[in-house]
Amino acid sequence: MTATAEVTDALRALFPSVEPADLALCVRRAADDLGGSVHDSALPEMLTRLARLRLTSRLLGDDPDLATELYSAGTLPEVARLARRAVRDRLGCAGVTFVVRDGDKCFYADEDSIAPLWAGQRFPITECVSGWAMLHAEPAVIDDIELDERVPLAAYRSTYVRSMIVVPVSGPGAPAATIGAYWAETHRAGRADLGWLQGVAQATGAAVTAIGLAEAPWAPTFDPAGEETDA
Repeated sequence: MTATAEVTDALRALFPSVEPADLALCVRRAADDLGGSVHDSALPEMLTRLARLRLTSRLLGDDPDLATELYSAGTLPEVARLARRAVRDRLGCAGVTFVVRDGDKCFYADEDSIAPLWAGQRFPITECVSGWAMLHAEPAVIDDIELDERVPLAAYRSTYVRSMIVVPVSGPGAPAATIGAYWAETHRAGRADLGWLQGVAQATGAAVTAIGLAEAPWAPTFDPAGEETDA
């Protein structure tokens, strides 16, 4: 197997939602950029790094700063901070959440919002819009929360939220998180905004997969008796 084929296979695990042809194209162009200047033994690692950075930048609409930051992030809190900041700045929404799957629950790990939402809380995965997005591996685009049966209205009554987009973030094998954008009025997402948000989610998913979920500060811990506690 050639170095290009090996790198393509490795990146497919990081970017499961990217079309194989697009992924292969980024790898080939990265290989062309490297040319023959890299020693053979170092080529796969260098090629993987360059192709991942190129693909991340492409997913983000050629935003090189955000692509570089997500590529370089070393912790999940850093990934969450970068994603929510970028989404709020780009979409002009009132709030953004970063939610991770915790077994059969959704844990609201981080948020950036005009008023408190659900940071630090857990909800059953089957009773949560983020859970729906993870279980179905597709975005939840909700123009009006009053008109969508996926919304547990009791959890929203005390908030400003009237509409939202929630996109799944891929993890090793299945969606492991979501990014949610929220508005204080009814809002219909444009195709460009939804596509960009999905690109952010894919790039974020690659960072999450590369880092792994085990070291997250919000990951569940277990006492010697085997009872789960919060970290």
